[in-house]
Amino acid sequence: MYPRIVDIPLPFEIGGLDSLTVYSYGLMVVIGVLVAAWLAARELDRFFWNGRLPGVKVPVPPEEQDGGREKRRGRNRRPPMRTASPSVLMGTIATIAIVAGIVGAKLFFILENLDLLARDPVGTIFATGGLTFYGGFLLAAASIVWFLHRYDLSARTFADAIAPGLMLAYGIGRIGCYLAGDGDWGV
Repeated sequence: MYPRIVDIPLPFEIGGLDSLTVYSYGLMVVIGVLVAAWLAARELDRFFWNGRLPGVKVPVPPEEQDGGREKRRGRNRRPPMRTASPSVLMGTIATIAIVAGIVGAKLFFILENLDLLARDPVGTIFATGGLTFYGGFLLAAASIVWFLHRYDLSARTFADAIAPGLMLAYGIGRIGCYLAGDGDWGV
């Protein structure tokens, strides 16, 4: 297996590190997230144009307002809004999912291994390993549902739109597990 893809030497030492290591699992997770976000954005566009999801209100960029001239006087005036596809929120949603997923995965690992936490609290909390998939999935899903509620979007329809991307991302992440030598049955 290939847990480490490349070590990139750094021109100076940072916190005791003289090289940046790219791990196969991390690379595959990043690829999975990017592919899932791209596919989910395309599906959200399709759902928006088919009328299954409503549009979201987003500010009109200043360059599109009266030839780029700023007409707002005073600080409290809101910029003009326009309706756009929910896919414009995909970058924010992906960021929320990544952060909440990592935090949830670590929290559930700690809850499953309270004996490790009692023996070595700092080592358990700050260890590089110890991530539980379903913990990350649950906290990321709850965080995204909360975010969607703020924009009055249906969580069920949104879940329907992003499901193909999530399945693909999970499969790509599993390939990363095999590349790292952490596959099922010790493969």
